[in-house]
Amino acid sequence: MEKNPGITLTVRQIDFTRNSIKVTDIYSDKYQFPYKEIVFASLSILDKETCEFYEPEITEITKEMKGDLLLYDSHGCKWRFQTDLSGKTAGVVFLELSLHAPYIVLGGQSWFEAENEDDFNEIKNMVSLMRQC
Repeated sequence: MEKNPGITLTVRQIDFTRNSIKVTDIYSDKYQFPYKEIVFASLSILDKETCEFYEPEITEITKEMKGDLLLYDSHGCKWRFQTDLSGKTAGVVFLELSLHAPYIVLGGQSWFEAENEDDFNEIKNMVSLMRQC
């Protein structure tokens, strides 16, 4: 897979329904992301000491974390949700997603690089197996 800058949405509203995430951006455009299409979710957080972004592991994520929610769908498309204007922190959005879509890979993974086709296929296979259980 090539380096994928992805699609960035500045989120005004985000709602979790039974089957999908519904997002309205600042331009009032509406998007729907079915949980069954999501394979990986993480946060992108700015480290204030190094001024670099990192993806915390699931055990490090708290409701107070500010940053962006990253989603990868089954086609390898990267979506970045800037949550600042939604009234919810990225940490809250991430935790809500984990309750609604438990069969995805959550949090930063030291072995996973989304741009690496083998790594991405491994994630897709893991998610497929979890959904069969």
